[in-house]
Parts: sequence; structure tokens; C-alpha cells
Amino acid sequence: MTTGLSGNEHGRTQHETGGGAAAAVRRWVAVGVVGAGMVFAALAGLTALAMPPFTSGDEAQHTSYALDVASGTLPVLGTPVHAVLPGMPGIPADCRVTPEQARAGIEIARLGVNSRSYATGRAGPAAVPDAARNRGRTVKTLSSTSRATPGPATPGLGGGAGSEGVRPAAVPASTASHPTSLAVQMAVDGGMPACARGSRGIRGNTQVTYTANHPPLFYAIEAVPLKIGLEAGHPLAGFRAARLVNIGFGILALVAVAWLVRELLPGRPDLAVGAAAITGVVGMFVNTAGQVYNDALAVLTITLALAAVVVVLRRGPSTGRLVVLGAAVLAAASTRASGLLAAGLIVPTAGIAVALHAGLSRTVPPDDGPSTTPPPADGPSTTASPADGAQEAGRSSGRRGRLPVWRQVGRGVATTLAGVVVLVAGIGWFYRRNQSLYGDITGSGLIARMFPTSSSPMSISQILRSPAFWSAIYRGSFGRVALIGEGPVLRPVPTLLLWVFAAGLLLAVARWVARWSLPGLDSGWRSRTLAVVAWLLIALHVAVVTATLVGYVAAGGMWFARYLLPAIPIAALLLATALGALPFARRGLPTVLVVAGLGGFAAMMFTRELAFKYPALARYHPARRLAAAMVMSGVHSPAAVLWLLALCAALGLGCLACSLWTLAGNAVPRWPLPRWAAAVPAVRWLPRRWPLPRRPPATPRVP
Repeated sequence: MTTGLSGNEHGRTQHETGGGAAAAVRRWVAVGVVGAGMVFAALAGLTALAMPPFTSGDEAQHTSYALDVASGTLPVLGTPVHAVLPGMPGIPADCRVTPEQARAGIEIARLGVNSRSYATGRAGPAAVPDAARNRGRTVKTLSSTSRATPGPATPGLGGGAGSEGVRPAAVPASTASHPTSLAVQMAVDGGMPACARGSRGIRGNTQVTYTANHPPLFYAIEAVPLKIGLEAGHPLAGFRAARLVNIGFGILALVAVAWLVRELLPGRPDLAVGAAAITGVVGMFVNTAGQVYNDALAVLTITLALAAVVVVLRRGPSTGRLVVLGAAVLAAASTRASGLLAAGLIVPTAGIAVALHAGLSRTVPPDDGPSTTPPPADGPSTTASPADGAQEAGRSSGRRGRLPVWRQVGRGVATTLAGVVVLVAGIGWFYRRNQSLYGDITGSGLIARMFPTSSSPMSISQILRSPAFWSAIYRGSFGRVALIGEGPVLRPVPTLLLWVFAAGLLLAVARWVARWSLPGLDSGWRSRTLAVVAWLLIALHVAVVTATLVGYVAAGGMWFARYLLPAIPIAALLLATALGALPFARRGLPTVLVVAGLGGFAAMMFTRELAFKYPALARYHPARRLAAAMVMSGVHSPAAVLWLLALCAALGLGCLACSLWTLAGNAVPRWPLPRWAAAVPAVRWLPRRWPLPRRPPATPRVP
């Protein structure tokens, strides 16, 4: 099936197959990853150039966060969105509204408070709407001078957090007739600035920076091109540059995916290229990477951290490897809360790796008896030449021994504690801030209440058993679900891909059973343990990402397939493995065809998204639709840009095909098919470890 941490399924490591062959493999892997990056860059560039600014949900909020960071401030969930860039929704750029005022404005709209009822400044029963009073609804005190009091929050931002560690205190409905709420006070005194009233006033949660619960690393990076564009007098150019920076994160994410698969399966370089290419044509990943979203950087940092810890598992700890691992884990936790969850798995795994490798880290004097060549760290090696043994004996006059168990455990615990210290010192302040502001370190509970679903939330057990939920999440990874079924051409593609995946996975399992070899479990107890730890880490990572989405939906949040993006590289690896078991896989043809098909599918879905947002474009054919959208976005010479992107995608697909044609021929194992010309063809299906009886040589006849 696949190969593991210790070598390929033929029992040879890269060092044993020769340095020249290993260098050639690295070159072809690089060619394949470059091709995958070109295909992805063409698709994401199409999104970045043709999608008009701020037409997708959340992009204005992400951009507003970055602009606040550029101005030297850190927003909260009540900070209003300012229309700093042309076409950006929000209140005017020079309008000054505090988070408390913004939340009060939303509360006024939610409770239906009529400011004209308080023109005289008198407090009376009309201060609270009848419907709210009859249901015993509470009114929140949003004054910034009140201290936080614990209690359940009501749906909507008015029931959420205050500013800078201040949380609202609930006031019983019986006393809500008095103007104690800031919303009522503003209605009485006219406290909302005039610039935030009217059609551009703050009336809902979408007009505030509801992305402020995310860590600031992504926004600090995107603030650079945005601020340069503002200072240079070309704000839209800075915005497009911010989108291009995000495409760069996506390309680096494909490199990280290839690195992770190479470390997991060093004997299958074709799977590294295939997984990177498949990740780069997933519509959900392409759309977010082509706009100002923090998902591409999250996928990059989390995948880098996973690859770095697998390197420590495979090759052992060193100062450089542990530094790279610590930086990747810190970057992941500083990008999204999903990175913090991944760090909770990766840091203990690094401690386990250090503890296991510490068992052979001490040199002891040689015994008086005859010396023996010690086994390598990954288990017994193949037969070595006498010259190699002599060189090894000349290099070392001692032998390696095992550290005491308590010292091995101590090193592992110290590594884990060091990782925790790095996280706490680097980004712990932000999660403490979230805890004080919103009641939890991620702020997801408040976000779910700000944007509740139209129906009643499902329980976790209902979500896990819901075919509609999983179908919506799966189809949502291709784009907007409603647009897939608009035409008969794209409708069967998701179902067909599932059938191809199932068929390939069954064939891959059958080949594994026929060969009777688990990946990475053939070279000693320590190598087997390290392989098990690595694959267990990958499985737990996927489980945690899935549990995050399920928990968010169970809390009342929307069904966002984007929350599964950190697990997309693992899904791409599974699909590449299934494609590697299909016919013609030894030339990489199934993977190339699927990448080309998914890339075309993503492009067609993007044209339908444009028609959905701009119905006037629906009457044009896809190419004309893309050109018109580019003109709307301010791109000059749209036809030349489209031809350039198409050429980039074609060249990338050619590089990918050449890479897989070369790599798969040597990496994809042949099927153990029965040879009907043999005497007993059925025995060809038996595992190779079972010795087959040999026929005695025929006795020559004496003439």
C-alpha cells in the first residue's frame, strides 16, 4: 500500500538506494510541487483578480482587523468596521464610534427601542418593548464603567462581551423600565454619533469586526501591503497586494503538504506530489487563499508544525529541528485557534519523540569482549560490506548504551514543558485577553450566538448521525452548495469523485493485504513505535479538527466547511493513495486526471459564484463572465490576464504530469497478479513472507 517512516515497502531506505537516485527523486518532487503550485496560483489568481473586493462574507471584517493593526490598535468583537478602502462596507472612515456605542446601537435595533419615545427623557414602561417585557427578557448594561458579572448571555452581540475585560451585567426585566441600559441612555440623550446613523448606521452584527477573536499574526502581515497602499495613495492596489500575499501563503502550504507526506512516506514520493496537487485544486482552499482570509496561513503553519514533529520522530531531535518545530507551533497558534488545538497535540508528541530517541543517546566504554557493530537507530540494517565495518570501528572506540528510563522520561517532559512555555510566552497573552473579554479563549461561543442558525441547534449525536450535515460539508468543500446543482455538467462530479475514491481505497487495501506489510513496521521496535506515534498524531489531528466543527455547530453556529481546512492535506493524502492503486497509476495518470478535473471544476464554480453575486453576468459564457468581472474589479487587459493564467495552469499541469510519470514508475508497487502460465497461479496471491515450496530440479535422462 504505502511506505512508512523507516523506508519503502521494498525494504530499502534512501541512503541504501544511492545518493544519486535520492537526488534525482528530490529534483522530480520539486518539479511536481512547482507544477502543483502553478496550477494553484492560476486558480487563486483568478479569484484574486476577478472577484470584486468585499463581495465575499468576512473579507471586509478581516481587512478591517488588518487596518486596525496597521493603525496600532487591536480590535474587539464590538469594534465597528470603517470604510477605509473604496467600496468597503462600514461606517465612514472618519466616524469615531466606540465598541460600547456600536453594541448599544445593535441592542437598540434588536430590542426595537424607539428613540422618539424618549424625547422628553422620561423613564417609563415603554423603555422595553412589550414582547421583550412579556417574555421576561433581560436588558444588558453596556456601560464601560461597570464590572463584569457572570451570567448567561442572550443571543446577539448585545449579550456578548464588553471592551477590554469588561463584560455586561444583566438587569432584570422588572427594573428595565428605568434608563439603566446604555442603549436606553443613548436613545434618550442621542449619544450615537450622527455619522453612524441612517442607512450606513450600525444596526447588526455584520457591521462590526466579528473576526477580532482571531490571533493577530495574519493581520500583522497583511497590514503591511494595506498600509503601503494607503500611504502611496493607491488603496485598492494595496488590497490586491494583500490578496497576492495570501496566494503566496497558499503556495507555501502546498510545499508544506509535500514535506509532510515525504516525511511520513519516504518511499512514495509520488504521493507527496499528488497530495500537494490535490490540495491546491480544492475549491474551498482556492477561494479562501485568493482573498483576504486567514485560512491559507493556518493551513501552512499547522502543516509545517506537523511535518516538523514527524522529522523529529524520524531522525531524532537536534537544536535546529526543535527550533523549527517551536517556531512552526507558535506561528500556528498565533494564526487561528485551530493552530492552538494542533499545538496541544504536537507539543506532547515532540516530548514522546525526544524520550524515545534518548534511549540511544549515551556512549559507554567498550567491553573487554569482542566488539560488535551496533544496530542503527531505526533497527537492523541490510548487509554491510567489510570496508564499512572497518570504517565504523575506526570512527568510534565505544558503543552506544541506553539511558535510564527516568532520564528518558525526564527529557521528554522537559521538551513538552519547553513547548508550553514558548506558547504561553509567545501568544498566551492574546488567549487570556479572549478569556477576559468573551468568556472563553477562542470566543467561539459568542460568535455562535452572534450568528445563530435559523433552526434550533442540533445536539452532537444528531450532527454525527445527520447525512444532510455531512453531505453539505463535503459538497461545501467545492464551493457554494446551491451552485453545484444549477447545471447538469457539475452536478455528478462530487458523487463521481467519491466513487473513484472508494474504488481506489478498496484496491489499495487489497494490495496491502496481499503484500502483508504495514507501513513503517518492519525495522525494529523503536521504528515501529515512532511510526505508530506519527500516524496516531495524524489521526488525532483529523479527529480534533472534525470535533471543532461539530462542537461549533452544536453551539448554534453555521455549517462552515472552511473549519475543516486544516485536515484537507490528510484528505488529499488519502485520495492520492487511492488514486495510486488504480490502473495506470504507475504513470500517475489517475492523479493528473483528477487534478485537472478538480481544477476545471473549481474554475467553473467560480464563474457561477460571480453570476450569483452579480446576476447581470449570468447571461455571459464563462470566459466573458470572467473578463467582465475583472473589468468591474479594475483590472486592465482582462483577456491578456486570462490567457496568462491559462498558460500558467497548463504549464503547471505539464510539470505535474512529467513528475508523476517519472516518480510513480519506480514508487508505485506492481500488483501481485496471478500468472496463469505458472503451475499453481493461486499461490501468487499469498503474502511474500510465506515461503513457497520449490520444485526439485528435473533429473536428466541418461541416453
